[in-house]
Amino acid sequence: DCADKLQRHGVPATPVNTPDDLLASPQFVARGFLEGVNVGGGPARVPGRPYTWIPSADADGPDRAHVGLRSLRIAEFAHVLAGPIAGALLGAMGAHVVRFEDLARLDLYRRTGPFAGGIPGRERGAYFAVSNHSKHSLAVDVEADPGAAAELVRRSDVVLENFGSARMERLGVAAKSSPASRPELLFVRVSGFGQSGPLARY
Repeated sequence: DCADKLQRHGVPATPVNTPDDLLASPQFVARGFLEGVNVGGGPARVPGRPYTWIPSADADGPDRAHVGLRSLRIAEFAHVLAGPIAGALLGAMGAHVVRFEDLARLDLYRRTGPFAGGIPGRERGAYFAVSNHSKHSLAVDVEADPGAAAELVRRSDVVLENFGSARMERLGVAAKSSPASRPELLFVRVSGFGQSGPLARY
C-alpha cells in the first residue's frame, strides 16, 4: 500500500517481490510476458522474450553493414540507468549519440556519489561517467530555449528515451507528435515496465 501511494505521487518506490509475486504480476499478465513451458515432464511458467519482433518493410533493401553505426544519429532523452547505458553502448559501437540535458533537471547520477576522489561535483559522479561515455551532450535551459529538443530530434535518425510520455510531451518531442514528414524516424522507448499494462507508469 505504501509503495502504491508513493507511485501515485510520482515517487519511484517498489516492494521487494517474491517469486510468487512476480508470477502473479498484473503487469506481466497484461503484457503476456510469462509463457508456459514443459520442464522435467511438468508445466512451468517462465519469462518470455522482453521484446517484440517488428518486421522491416525494407529487409531486402541496400546493405548498410559496411558502415556499421557510424552514420546513425541518435538523440538521447534518458536518465538514470537503462537509457543512458543503451546510448553509451551505441556510441561505443560508432553511432553519433547526443544526450539531451535540461540544466534545471540534471540527471540523478550527476548529483549522487560515489564521486571521483570523494569530491562532489556535476562532472565527478562515477555512475554518470560509466553510463555516459562515447556520446556528446547538449545541455539546455529548456525554459529559455523551448525548441532545442525538437531541433535535436529534427537532426536525428533515432530518438532513444526513458524520460516518460509526460515529460517528452512537455519537451514537444513525444512519439505521437513526430512530424508525418519523418516516417523514417525511429522512437526507442526504454522503460522499466513497458508502455502498457497497469504498471506502465512505474
